[in-house]
Amino acid sequence: MKKSLFVLIFIAVLFICPAASFAQLAGYGSNYLIFNTPGGGARAAGMGGAFIAMAEGEMAYSWNPAAMIYTDRTKFGLDFLSRQDKINDVWLDFRYWDLGNPLVESYEADLTHTSLNYGGFSAPFSLDSDSDARLVMVPLLPLALLPMTFSPSEDLQLTVGGGYRHIFDMTAEFEHPGFENSRNTFDQHRGLDAISLGIATKISEGIGFGWIMNAYVRGTEYNLISGETAEISQFINDNRADTIVAEWTKLKSTFSGFNMDIGLSANYNMVRAGVVVHTPYKLYQKALRTYRIVIPPEPIGNVDRISYAYDMPLSASFGLALIPVERLSLVFDYVYRPLSKVDIQIDWEQTALSFMDTTRSAEWEDVNQYRIGVEYVIDARFADIPLRLGMRNEPLVLKELISVDVNVQDSTGYSADFADYDVEEGDQISTNILTFGTGLAFEKIWFDIGYQFGSYSYDGTIRYLYTDISDDPGAPTETRYDDTHEFKVDYSRLFFSVGMYF
Repeated sequence: MKKSLFVLIFIAVLFICPAASFAQLAGYGSNYLIFNTPGGGARAAGMGGAFIAMAEGEMAYSWNPAAMIYTDRTKFGLDFLSRQDKINDVWLDFRYWDLGNPLVESYEADLTHTSLNYGGFSAPFSLDSDSDARLVMVPLLPLALLPMTFSPSEDLQLTVGGGYRHIFDMTAEFEHPGFENSRNTFDQHRGLDAISLGIATKISEGIGFGWIMNAYVRGTEYNLISGETAEISQFINDNRADTIVAEWTKLKSTFSGFNMDIGLSANYNMVRAGVVVHTPYKLYQKALRTYRIVIPPEPIGNVDRISYAYDMPLSASFGLALIPVERLSLVFDYVYRPLSKVDIQIDWEQTALSFMDTTRSAEWEDVNQYRIGVEYVIDARFADIPLRLGMRNEPLVLKELISVDVNVQDSTGYSADFADYDVEEGDQISTNILTFGTGLAFEKIWFDIGYQFGSYSYDGTIRYLYTDISDDPGAPTETRYDDTHEFKVDYSRLFFSVGMYF
């Protein structure tokens, strides 16, 4: 009996782990994670996320650290996100002891939740020309890389800033029918965050330079429960023919990594510009994977430790803002992230699974994003009331799935059974996001609200081709499943920010 149970567990490990070994960073299915995460604040959200050149205040560190230098007062702010995203996707599963009867189900995943999205501060100060503190602060600024035009006899103007950043939001839940009239459920929570801290200075009138250090932290946990996946009598002859096996896979991950954002900002009356370089880095993921099969009255299972390392490449962001008349701003951003260069290193702690240790390409698409926005501020005497509009494209790292052919040959013996996947892909998945927002700005406190919405959909065909070679190696292939499904994402997010001046 123990031998049969070990075989069952080992089969599950072999065929479930490879499917889940990647997509941990991307969340389940990889089709809703935004890899080009913009900076914080409902003001920027209402302007389509076009804020590289316009960045200022408490959220400037998350857009362009050089723009922190334009802060004239200490500022603190929080940004909250109410996410109402929905995705339609397809679940494909088949049991290796019953290959002729696949399970293909459409499902809707719920990504709805509210959370703290960003928090930030900026604090300006200056150092006198004869201050000993200059000897400490100046080395913290890699100004030797740039022409310094201010005189050592002048006061040194500086701003420190930073805060909390929610980089990847991995929260999702869904369920759908499983085998034997059961239910399969999935939930994933939390994600990847960063703690940022940096400094900025003026290197000449109207030109700022700054840099931010980002430490990547936190983690995610997902639970995948497949109910009633098999009759245990298929494996164990113990007169319990009606006993049902349920599977529970839990993956708990922590992230770590470090990089810098280095920025330049120019501010000349009617024209503002900015450029930010995001340094390359390794993002590490340490995962503890628990796998259990539930065989009444006791569950049994195993525990694996898996390490992932993602080589993230150098990327850059550019911004331009025009102010043709007072209180009116027209803004444009462009972001380039060559994510097709990302490699993933996977390392299994278990010696028995070391054959799955590998370094491979993530096979992602490059992300080229533009953002445009407009802001007009109305002077209502008691407060400033901004009106904002914007839009951006939202390219994902995936391509459209035109078709998936699953070719299965069944010999009724595990050693000879195999499945071959033939995948045809189309264009990169992308949609346009529309945005608008407003707010109230008083002398020492302000409120902003922004809303973003959009959607994309496409049709993909799933085919399941089955060949029974147990008796006749030349047996004809049967089509056991052939249908077209809609893949769809509805993007809907409400941002609310509040801040204070000191």
